[in-house]
Amino acid sequence: MSQRLFTRVPWFAALLFAGLPAHAGDFFFRPFNSDADSTISSTLQYTALADLNGDGSRTINGVQFLDSQLSGTNYTLVGPDGAFTAFANTITGSASSLISDFFFGSTVVGPDQGNASLTLSGLTVGQKYVTTWYNAAFGGPNGRNITITASDTNRSVFFDQNFSGAGNGNLLRYAFTATAPTITYTFDADGNGDSFHHYAFSNALQSAAFSTPVITTQTGAAPLSPFTPSSTDLLQTKLSGVTSGGNFTQETSGGIPILNDGIFTLNGGGAPADTRNLNLATGANNSFVVFTLDTSVNTLGYDISSIETYGGWHDNGRDRQSFQISISLAGSDAFIDFGSINFDPTLGTTTSIPTGVRAVFPATLSGVDAIRFDFPTNQENTYAGYGEFDVIGTATIPEPTAALIGLFGGAATLLRRRRR
Repeated sequence: MSQRLFTRVPWFAALLFAGLPAHAGDFFFRPFNSDADSTISSTLQYTALADLNGDGSRTINGVQFLDSQLSGTNYTLVGPDGAFTAFANTITGSASSLISDFFFGSTVVGPDQGNASLTLSGLTVGQKYVTTWYNAAFGGPNGRNITITASDTNRSVFFDQNFSGAGNGNLLRYAFTATAPTITYTFDADGNGDSFHHYAFSNALQSAAFSTPVITTQTGAAPLSPFTPSSTDLLQTKLSGVTSGGNFTQETSGGIPILNDGIFTLNGGGAPADTRNLNLATGANNSFVVFTLDTSVNTLGYDISSIETYGGWHDNGRDRQSFQISISLAGSDAFIDFGSINFDPTLGTTTSIPTGVRAVFPATLSGVDAIRFDFPTNQENTYAGYGEFDVIGTATIPEPTAALIGLFGGAATLLRRRRR
């Protein structure tokens, strides 16, 4: 790790789970493909860390998963007694080995064959935590449906562990504030023969720093331009490249270039079908887009003060805003979580006019070189409308100590030359 990143470790760690709700406990999930977007980091403080059917040697992003088997430091997994090894998955990097084996279900046929429970101990009441399960799809979507319930709130998620597609990785996470020294997660398979596959998991302390979006909506007759996005943000002035996965041009929408063109307009359902969505991009289930900033000159990356997003649809059929934001720092290939939104505007009894949604994520980030937007599987009617993403910030300048060192070094060199 470079000296620059080392000096920023406290806020780096604080951002690893920023934006994750932690008031009463919340589940969320998304695909993951590599070490970089696994969110495993040596800057986090883990209370439990297990490669459940592993050998204790696997290391991802500098973090070694020492514990294995059904019980270990601050955890006990009860129920599964089946084991599987050498599962071929599509994940790249060291994380592939973490997802190459797992425990599952029970070899004893009965009513509890698909059930399991994971209990975490050693928690501090009032402390915020995030439990993360590292998974892969063992078959096609809708083939491994599990009801997972957290004991602190009895909140449940109906989770398809195969939602990411055969062999592809996914993350399931629960963010919570501890109300007791222990928490128990129960797993109840929709079909006992398709139980949850327990590959690996972690439980880490979560920072108190969050980026909670400030959401504003406006409804009106089309064409509607309810908000004025920036025309000079970093995605328009300092963009180096864009990578993506998924279809952003459904229903003749304008695609990814719309997301940083400085314009946000909802044309409405009365416009011709081939023009009504030209000023939008469609974020489909499991799609993503990564904006890489230009660091050819600004090698330290960029200081970000806010990330602002604008979306909607020509009616209320696909105006729900649901995505997760993560950022990458200069000098590191790993993406770390920053914020998320899951908001469906209310139109009352009128459904034929558009509603614009603006979400502002306040930030105090430094050294950012890329921003990633992930659209999970809950997109309204499989895809929704997004009109503009603004990243507000300036180039990161060298820290004063580094600047002084350079100044003094240059002065010393000049003095030596003069003496000669």
